[in-house]
Amino acid sequence: MVPISIGVSIALIAIGILIVIAFGVRSIIFGKVELQKVIYMAVPFVIFFISLVIADDAIRAGIITLLTMMALMILLIVVSGFRNLFNF
Repeated sequence: MVPISIGVSIALIAIGILIVIAFGVRSIIFGKVELQKVIYMAVPFVIFFISLVIADDAIRAGIITLLTMMALMILLIVVSGFRNLFNF
């Protein structure tokens, strides 16, 4: 009973993800969403897949992605602070 329910729950999650992706693409096509915002949301996934190719292990790729995103966050906070400091 347990393996069946796990399989069904994984299938429902996969169907939900596919529906979200389909409606996201539909929103981009109809112009309801700016492409720049979609690109910003895709950055962690791109970093993960690049690090997955480099690390050959999903766990290490996840850690590399986490550290990279934290470094980018700190860098962007510093850049934003400098922009506000010098009123660019």
